[in-house]
Amino acid sequence: MISIASIITHLLINIGLFNLTGRASWTIVKSRHKNKKITKVSTFEEAKRKIQKTVDDFQKEIASEGCVDIIWDSTVNKYYKKTFILKNALNNNHIRENISSNVIHNLSRFLDMCQNPEFHIAFVGAIKAGKSTLINALLGQDLASTAVTPETAALTKFKAAEKQNYVNLTFYSQEEWNILWNSVRESKAEVFMQEYGELNAEAEKNNWLNKEPVTKFFDNIEELKEEIKKWTSSKEATHYFVKEVEVGIINSNIPKGVVYVDTPGLDDPVRYRSDITRTYIDRANAVLVCVKSDALTGGELATIYSVFANSRYNPEKIYVVGTQLDTLNRPNENWKEQKQEWMKHLSKKGCFGSNSLAQSKLLSVAAYLYNLIIGYDNLSDDDIFYELEPTASIMVPVI
Repeated sequence: MISIASIITHLLINIGLFNLTGRASWTIVKSRHKNKKITKVSTFEEAKRKIQKTVDDFQKEIASEGCVDIIWDSTVNKYYKKTFILKNALNNNHIRENISSNVIHNLSRFLDMCQNPEFHIAFVGAIKAGKSTLINALLGQDLASTAVTPETAALTKFKAAEKQNYVNLTFYSQEEWNILWNSVRESKAEVFMQEYGELNAEAEKNNWLNKEPVTKFFDNIEELKEEIKKWTSSKEATHYFVKEVEVGIINSNIPKGVVYVDTPGLDDPVRYRSDITRTYIDRANAVLVCVKSDALTGGELATIYSVFANSRYNPEKIYVVGTQLDTLNRPNENWKEQKQEWMKHLSKKGCFGSNSLAQSKLLSVAAYLYNLIIGYDNLSDDDIFYELEPTASIMVPVI
């Protein structure tokens, strides 16, 4: 266990402020000058003052300024404050180089989890893998966009709201936008550039960059849907400039404290946006990798491997979901065949690392059919005849 006292001692030794000689006497030195001179301090009192000043400065540096109170659990609050100070101590310039980056990373994650005690489920997948359809099935209503064109360009979070539906918008800063734009150029994202020009998005840019977060409230669910579309649809110029969309829904199927996160695709042509997803995979408590159940292509395998590579060696939190089961000709038979083939890859070291773990984490869903069923009262006769009945008929043996 690392103690603050041991850290301070290490600090003093590391910066060359003192060493213990074989004569059992303290020699105070300054050893960090460019000319490499070592100046001995003549008196013990001066040595004490220098050591005390270093300790005082260090204690100010690691002070709990900015540390919040965790009001939902007193025990968590106690360990949060200790961890906050420890992280500041380990981030000291003279100590940082001797500390593993994983230690700092894990301390930061613990602090973040204490401040935001939510369970985040990230939905990841290649373009049109069915992740938004699955999210809508879990929400019990169509809020995540399922348009034919790729839609998700920003993190879109769905959570339960207590009193009123809302959309909270976070926008890019000018600095973040510059990084994203450089990423567009480096990625040679021609489609992005073409659509950006066609939507005349440049005329909107200055209205949204550096803008403070905005929260809008809605009593009408249709108005909520339109607002979500405005900021997530690839057909709207405004969607380029929003970094994160948070949607709060009253009377939803979302358990309290759970957040569903629709992520940009890992194959997004703009590297900056796909990097957001890679970072979030590590932060999320669980990750659902959505892959079309008809075949496991090279691109989909690349998506799966990328998710495992970005999960910090924590395969237990990953679930691979075969989506669009309702599009297979013989769902029951076809999925059994596909599952056997998928297991060959998923049980290997680069993924789950064991057959038993892979078996327990490989699922299949027919989210589109489910959405048709729960929305039956709103279906037209054509929807029932051409969509629901044919889809349901092939799924009966599976159900």
